[in-house]
Amino acid sequence: MAASPPFRQRLVAYAAGGLVVLVAVFVQLLAVQTPASADFNEPCAYGTAQTPCAANNRSHWYYYDGIGPLWRASIEDSRTGSYALLDGWTTRVTTDHDLSDVHFFYDDLPGTVVGQNACVSILPNDHCAHSHIRIDTDFWATLGLSGVDRQALACHETGHSVGLTHGEAAEWNLLGCMPQDYPKPSAFLGAHNVWHLETDNAYW
Repeated sequence: MAASPPFRQRLVAYAAGGLVVLVAVFVQLLAVQTPASADFNEPCAYGTAQTPCAANNRSHWYYYDGIGPLWRASIEDSRTGSYALLDGWTTRVTTDHDLSDVHFFYDDLPGTVVGQNACVSILPNDHCAHSHIRIDTDFWATLGLSGVDRQALACHETGHSVGLTHGEAAEWNLLGCMPQDYPKPSAFLGAHNVWHLETDNAYW
């Protein structure tokens, strides 16, 4: 019978084996956490305001202008139920437009568009300092959608204001409020959305 290797050699071998397993598990976790396709834009692509792009910080201040109580309540539900819960982020409402990062207001939008985000202040580093979110509340009223749908729209357009895109149709159930069509899978941010906003270094 062959002699067993010394205890120290066996201990080193066990430790090395355990390290390999840990690395494999970590790689698997990365594969789960990272989306199969891009659903986030770091810079304001090509400097165009209509392309979602990362905000310039993780302190997101909301300013309401001419938004009725139902819509304001739904936007607040989105803020407190999704964005205020992000690790490392702070969100609040301000009555001073100049202090705000995102400005919500009513507007008559073209065709069947019910909400639209645009960055109106692009910094030299191609990040967004201030966004406008326009909501066509009159057209929305003709659609017969619910308060949950209002919250989903608020979540969706706010997501654009911090850089989230629509994502891929194949990832419909992973992207929370961000898919383009209605009704949306959720009125809240999805796991991939949260992963981007909490871990991406675009905000540093």
